[in-house]
Formats: sequence, structure tokens, C-alpha cells
Amino acid sequence: MAVSAYDEKVSTFRPSFQFSTCQRLSRYVSYYLPEKVSDNSTKDVPSLIIIAGWMAASPKHISKYTAGYAALYPQTRIIVVTTTPWNMIPLDAISGGSRRVQPVLDICYDLKKDEKVLIHLMSNGGMRTCGYIVNKFKENTGRLLPIGAVVIDSAPGKATWNSSVRAFSFSSFRNPVMIFLRYCLIYFLFSIYCSIFFILNTPDTVAIDRMDLNDPEIFDRKATRLYIYSESDQIVDWKDVEEHAIESKDAGYQVSCEKFSTSGHAGHLMVDGTRYWDAIKRLWERSVTSS
Repeated sequence: MAVSAYDEKVSTFRPSFQFSTCQRLSRYVSYYLPEKVSDNSTKDVPSLIIIAGWMAASPKHISKYTAGYAALYPQTRIIVVTTTPWNMIPLDAISGGSRRVQPVLDICYDLKKDEKVLIHLMSNGGMRTCGYIVNKFKENTGRLLPIGAVVIDSAPGKATWNSSVRAFSFSSFRNPVMIFLRYCLIYFLFSIYCSIFFILNTPDTVAIDRMDLNDPEIFDRKATRLYIYSESDQIVDWKDVEEHAIESKDAGYQVSCEKFSTSGHAGHLMVDGTRYWDAIKRLWERSVTSS
């Protein structure tokens, strides 16, 4: 495969950009502020990019996306939010999980008129984090977060036994005893998880997050969205993603899909970076022309 000019730009940029050079606003939130911030008067580039990582994503993995966005939009500020397994259970919300995204909200509150945000959420973990951000912003300001475009990467899935086991096994142990204990723990926690929602007769958190994505009271219909997913994803079923994409179209959202065939969960960038970033670039261009 021929190397594009864009790939060369990213490859030469990566050595000078590391996740550790970002300003750490909290345990979960990192902030990249370029030397020259984009002119607020132009809509050609996002004013702010929010990357909500998949559950237990390592800084090394997220840095590939941060570096890619920094190469694509070198004058745009970037926020990276990580997600832990604890953040995926109902008790997280009860115990004040939304405080995890407070540094993100503080930056979003200062957005000027006509500034637009590009949100990149990854897997159900990133969807959960994104849900905290948009819901708390609406709750605290009475208005929608000014989103120009949303990248929905390897999501949304559904809370099933198989998907949950695979998700919590994404960073797996090698010791057979630890593997057995892990499965026992996952089974125990997932049983409690399902029991809570059965007793309360309410949708589970993943189902709620799926519905929130198509709620115009939270996500503006004017924001373009891109689903990036794969038939080979062993954690999030591609059929669940396409089902949600159809629901989004029916709800009045501007939807496009980029379906890979061989990439694993949250691994599409590594399979074909040029295709990946070109799809995101087109997404923002559609956002500009439709606004």
C-alpha cells in the first residue's frame, strides 16, 4: 500500500508528541493545548476535540489518536478522557462518577459562540463517558453542548454476557488461575448488574447510553456522525452498531458509516490509518457544509 502525504505527516509528527506531554487536569483527564490555537472565526476545523477512550485503554494506545488529530488539526485543542471498569457500573453514577468529567465541562463552559466540538467516543466505555459529559453540560447550562460532529468508534454495543466477558478480558491475564478467577468475578458482577436493572424494571446503563445518543434533547440533530466498526470485532457486534445507525437516521441524524472487515475492537486505525482519518476528515467537512 502506498504511503500518502498524510501518513508521512503523522509518522513524522508522532516522535515529537507523546501522551505524557499533555497537561494532566486530573487522574482521568489530559489536555493538549497547541502553541497556536485555531481562529474562532473559522469553522473549517474543530475548536475542541474530546476523545473518550475505551474501558481500560492505555495512554500509549490513546496517544495514537491524539497524535493523529494533532496532525490533522494542528491548531485545535484536544481533551483525552480515560474510562475504568468501575466507571461502567451503576454505582459509579451514584457515587459521583460525573465528577470525573468536571475538568472537561469547565473547558466546555468557556466555549465561545459559534465554536464547535468534535467528539470521538470509543466502545461502550467511551460512550458512557460521553454520556456523562453531554448530560451534565445540559443539566448545568440548560443548553446543548455545541457538537459539530461525533465519531462513534467500535460502538454502541449491547450489554450481553459474551460481550461483557470479552470487554473485561481485553487486557487479559496469562496465568490460568487468574483467568479462572477473572471469569468468576465477571460472572458475579454481571449477574449483580443484570439483577439490579431487573428489580428496578429499567434499561441497563449501556441501553440508556444507546438511547441517549439518539436523543435530540442531548445530541443536536445538526451534528453529523460517523460510525466506525468492524465485522471482526469480538466485543461489539457489528449488527448492533448498524442497528443503531439505522435508528439514528430514522431519528433525523446525518449518519455515515465506515465498515472494516478485519480489524479488531478499537483497532481500525492500525489496520488502515489513511482510510480511518480520511473518513473523519470527510465527517467534519460535512459538518461545516451542513451548518
